[in-house]
Amino acid sequence: MDQEQFQGIMLEQMARITQEITELRLGQDDLRKGQDDLRKGYGDLRKGQDDLRKGQDDLRKGYGDLRKGQDDLCKVQDDLRKGQDDLRKGQDDLYRGQEKIAQRIVVIEKDMHDKFGVLFDFVDKQNHVNAEILYDLKGLHNKIDRLELETAHVRRVK
Repeated sequence: MDQEQFQGIMLEQMARITQEITELRLGQDDLRKGQDDLRKGYGDLRKGQDDLRKGQDDLRKGYGDLRKGQDDLCKVQDDLRKGQDDLRKGQDDLYRGQEKIAQRIVVIEKDMHDKFGVLFDFVDKQNHVNAEILYDLKGLHNKIDRLELETAHVRRVK
């Protein structure tokens, strides 16, 4: 091999090594860029994780608030049921009271009817008695008039 051939081979090898070094440097740059992208992606992932944790905490708090609200709602519902039961009881008491009042009204109406009947009978009898008394008074009046006439006649005769 002669020197020229050796130099040609060496030049080719060096050109190839230079090309490979250039390709390696480009690969390293791509690798660094990829690493930077990975670091950025990792940072974004961490931020996303933090956001998820915060979201989970908010969700837990919301769930707790929802449970509390549900418990409060159940309490209100129980109070409403109790109130409905009290209203039903009060309504039943009112119905019973109305029935008692209706029965008392019937008794009072009957009693009033009986009393008015007795009163009208009494008025009728009183009118009859008054008529008899007036008749007797007229009779007495007539007798007194006759007695006065007789007494006046007896006085004249004396």
